Amino acid sequence: MKKSNVFLHNIDSIYYRNIEGYYLLEIKGWSSMNKNYELYIDGIKQKAVFKIYERPDLVEIVGKSKAKQAGFTLSYHPICEVKNSLVIVSRELFRKNIILELTKEQLKQYEDIKSGDSCIDRITYLVDEGIYEISGWATCITHKPFKFLIHGDEKAISPKVEMIDRNDLVNAGITKEENKKCGFILSFEGNLYDHFSIELINGPYHRTYDSNEYYLYKKYSKGLDYNQWRLLHLITKEELLEQKRTIFNYQPLISIVVATYNTPQRFLKEMIDSVMNQTYSKWELCIADGSNQDDVYNYVLQHYDDRRIKIKKLAKNLGISGNMNEAIKMSTGDFIGFFDHDDLLSEDALYENVKVINKNNDLEFIYSDEDKTNEFTDTFFNPNFKPDFNKGLLLSNNYICHFLVVKKVLFDKIGCFNSDYNGAQDYDFVLRCMDILNKSQIFHISKVLYHWRTSSNSTASNPESKLYAFEAGKRALEQYYKKNSIEAIVEHGVSYGIYRTIYKVHERPLISIIIPNKDHIDDLKTCIESIKNHTGYKNYEIVIVENNSVEEQTFTYYHSLESHYDNLRVVHYPDKFNYSAINNFGVQYANGEYYLLLNNDVEVMNDDWLEELLGTCQQADIGAVGAKLLYPDNTIQHAGVIIGIQGVAGHAFLNLQNDELGYFAYNQIQRDYSAVTAACMLVSAKAYKEVGGFNEDLAVCFNDVDFCLELGKRGYRINYNPYVELYHYESKSRGSEDTPEKIERFNKEVEYFQNKWHDFLLKGDPCYNQNLTLMVNDFSLIHADEEERKKECREK
Repeated sequence: MKKSNVFLHNIDSIYYRNIEGYYLLEIKGWSSMNKNYELYIDGIKQKAVFKIYERPDLVEIVGKSKAKQAGFTLSYHPICEVKNSLVIVSRELFRKNIILELTKEQLKQYEDIKSGDSCIDRITYLVDEGIYEISGWATCITHKPFKFLIHGDEKAISPKVEMIDRNDLVNAGITKEENKKCGFILSFEGNLYDHFSIELINGPYHRTYDSNEYYLYKKYSKGLDYNQWRLLHLITKEELLEQKRTIFNYQPLISIVVATYNTPQRFLKEMIDSVMNQTYSKWELCIADGSNQDDVYNYVLQHYDDRRIKIKKLAKNLGISGNMNEAIKMSTGDFIGFFDHDDLLSEDALYENVKVINKNNDLEFIYSDEDKTNEFTDTFFNPNFKPDFNKGLLLSNNYICHFLVVKKVLFDKIGCFNSDYNGAQDYDFVLRCMDILNKSQIFHISKVLYHWRTSSNSTASNPESKLYAFEAGKRALEQYYKKNSIEAIVEHGVSYGIYRTIYKVHERPLISIIIPNKDHIDDLKTCIESIKNHTGYKNYEIVIVENNSVEEQTFTYYHSLESHYDNLRVVHYPDKFNYSAINNFGVQYANGEYYLLLNNDVEVMNDDWLEELLGTCQQADIGAVGAKLLYPDNTIQHAGVIIGIQGVAGHAFLNLQNDELGYFAYNQIQRDYSAVTAACMLVSAKAYKEVGGFNEDLAVCFNDVDFCLELGKRGYRINYNPYVELYHYESKSRGSEDTPEKIERFNKEVEYFQNKWHDFLLKGDPCYNQNLTLMVNDFSLIHADEEERKKECREK
């Protein structure tokens, strides 16, 4: 049957979205006459790009030949707001056909979430199962179920779909309570690094996402527990043999000191055997036995005929500190290694220490990672992969612990263990070491060299068994502050062995709170009112940096603020958005000794927030202090920044529930990171000016990370204070890089950051640990393929 020459056409979908004052326009449809398409906005022809594609489904309507080019897609952005009309026409010879004609009011129905909105939050590949999982959300004015399609190299497939509640979207005002089940998890089989697109369809709303524009998270769904990881990393017989053959230029004598007290025979044997099995042989084992029987002393004499093993039976039990001091008196080594009587050393423990000593003969204080083992030594668990020296963490918890090796001359300077702190004598000792050591004399070996035995009486498995030890630790920390003339209150923290320090604020200096803003006065009003209602510290000023707002009510609100508050003023930054430049501009109008950089979409929660930040920031070696930021659903948005996550940097514990401790309670304790977010960051004016402010080459992303790293280069510490909590209303669900222009800018800033901090990224974040993954931010174990890629990068 001959097809009619009547002009046939249809618009399948319209997507019109306001993104920071510019509009993204995507239109899909078809027509039977398709020689040329033209787009007119407000009567002016635009340089739009139309893509033509085949529509086999239209063969019966327009004919086989015309169906081959019937479909079209218009993607045009950024454009200014349509003021009057939008028209799409098709021209063929002298014929002009109108395909679409919309007034401004008609187009409005397609704007933003009125027509629909969606976001891909995460693409995850379940390695063990060969399955992709795509999580995100989608809303549409129809409130009908979405159709999801996955397009790969072959035909489209319909993934398995699970719809979930997204209360965070309701709280953020993106959707209504009745439509909260708008979250989705799509799953389908595929190969790692497949390229595919995700198509979302719902009536007038149609959106396609490209997998190449998203970071791919790999997840080992069967899990990699520590014992599996440990088997993959066990030192081989060949490596042990090679270590035994190694002859170091400098061969220090290592004195391993142990205080025994009624040690069970099996534990005693395993402890001594772990020393006997060391691949580095120049050691001595000094045992001071304070047992009330002779069993330990006799067992050692009867079973070990080695001149390197020394044992002394003490006349009486002098307690852990006194017994250890007696063992140290027996030592003749260049270095001392502290060892508990029922624990174990890995076979390469001394070798690894001597290796680093040979590389740097200035080292006086060396510690390593550790794990725990049970009473039967058949299971290893709870590995503590520590950061390099982290003063902030040490002031919250004795994370150094085992295996600690110190130069004998350092011990001579520090003095003996103090029995006043029995149970925490090692914490007191380490804190005293910090008084005379500089950072270059301290080294962390990021390998598990020590196995801490758990038994019914050990603090490792039963903290309640030695509550006195945690009280002793608190007193040791108080003594450290007193000795260093630091006025502070020490409290017990969220768990045993964790301490909270409240620093006294001195002289109550002026703090300048600098808040960039463009419209969004609802967010700004929440922020300002929370500051006014929840700030016990009164010596502050607020500088709002206005940046190209367009809404009249914004300026009305500014005028109202300036009329009501003497300590608030609005300054105008006229150039295009550049977060770094805006803050640098704002500090020019700041009179404070300290600058608090604050986003306009945060809400203060606790009244002592400024005192907490300031007390920490007033410590001489602190460069910047950051807060804990929460999403409205009380999950973590920021708890410190890990450098190297996803190749650049990422927030620690992102999306973790706030009441969870996190890895070794890091979510809940004050510690140092290499960076914190400037969404809430306190920095002294002196330090800010010393580094030249924020780097304006980084207009949007990573400028706060770059700033903190610059502070770190100058010897400053960057501290995370979890006792300051703010809500951050930045939607955890929004796609922040959702236009080609933004993606291009983001990629350029990533490249700039990676080039500038190449060596730092290659070496690894000193506040993290190389045994932990950079693929996600939960401090989970690294996997073999990730290690291999890191190794290849280092070799290149």
